[in-house]
Amino acid sequence: MKLLDLETKHVAYDSTQKNKDIIKQGKDVGYDYVLFGTHRGKWKDDNERLSFEVERIKSMTYSTESRPIKVVIGSSGKIFIDNTHWALAYVLRYGKDVKLNQVPFYIVDFRQNIPQIIDIKNSVIKNDVDITRAVNSAGKIEQRVQKGWRKNNTSSLAYLHDELTTWY
Repeated sequence: MKLLDLETKHVAYDSTQKNKDIIKQGKDVGYDYVLFGTHRGKWKDDNERLSFEVERIKSMTYSTESRPIKVVIGSSGKIFIDNTHWALAYVLRYGKDVKLNQVPFYIVDFRQNIPQIIDIKNSVIKNDVDITRAVNSAGKIEQRVQKGWRKNNTSSLAYLHDELTTWY
């Protein structure tokens, strides 16, 4: 599976009807940060916000560090990527055809009664605090999906990548 095929929580702009609908759906389930980078606070404009976020991604692209991507599989089977910055950095580093199994990742799977963490190539740090944070963070995505988030409108990593193409 290509990284670009996975669904992300974010869109870059609020200027199209599709994006406005996606942002509204996020707010309807209690997620106010669908617009990429807004979790960091107030920005003067899209230019300032996206410039900052893309510079972070570029920095990760050239870093010697490789952080794992969290893949969340909801109880419905819907798959989200939850570490958008690193996922985009890997796309820039390795190209648009990079596959999930070519980068560090782990899975938090909600298809059973108890969430399962599937560690791929020792990508999960082996301490209770990190594991608890990973499950809690993934659980927030699962809760939103259960409330109907992204039932019809989706935003793949490819969609966000294409929105940001002029910034790379």
